[in-house]
Parts: sequence; C-alpha cells; structure tokens
Amino acid sequence: VSQSRYAVPTLDAELRSRDGAPVHLIGGDARFYFIFELTLIFEKAAISIENGGCDMRIRPVKRCRTNPSQYSLGRSETQETQHDQQFILAVDNLYNFLKCDDPLRSTVANAIRIQQLASTLISLSKGRINNA
Repeated sequence: VSQSRYAVPTLDAELRSRDGAPVHLIGGDARFYFIFELTLIFEKAAISIENGGCDMRIRPVKRCRTNPSQYSLGRSETQETQHDQQFILAVDNLYNFLKCDDPLRSTVANAIRIQQLASTLISLSKGRINNA
C-alpha cells in the first residue's frame, strides 16, 4: 500500500515456464526503500535471496512436529552471499591484473562450475536428484 498521496502504477504478474511451473512477480513501490527478493521453492527446500542479494536463507523440508504424516519447512539457516563486495573485488582484480601481472580470478573453470551449479538447480527443481 502506498503511503504517498500520489499513486504509483505497480503491476504484479504470473508467468509460466515452458514446463508449466508458475513464476510470480510481485511489484512494489521503491520510492520508500529498495527491495529485491527471490524465493525458489523446491521439493526438498525453499531458498530465498534477500536483502538485495546479500543474504541467502535456506529452509529445508522436515516432518511436521504436530502432524508427523505432513511435511513443512524447517527453521532457516541464513548465509551472507558477499554480493555487496563482488564489484569491489572485481575492480581490484582487474587493477592487479593490469598493473601487477596477477592472474584474473574469473576463468573458464569458473564459468563451467557455474554452469554445473545451474544444471544441478534445474535437476533439483525437476526432482532428478534425491539428496541436495
């Protein structure tokens, strides 16, 4: 709800992936504060990227205490992603590469590892991997 006397046109959207999975986009008024959050819901856990990408919260699926035949999301573990320092580290690495002959930290091996990670996440979302 906007606390301003001027309305801001904000749209929500529901998209569908090629396989029919729903993707909910929820807009918000960014005049008061910036918010970017992403929640991925898998069979074995829910993973949230919060605080503008600086924190990752993981909630594993566990048996419900009050109804053992049901499952629910367990307590969360929060990890810092160090997203807020990535630009500084990249600039520092480029400077040291150009001035001090240091090696670049981003390599083909990094790109392959990211591709493997993405493939694992896709497999998890499709239930092809039993243990995360």
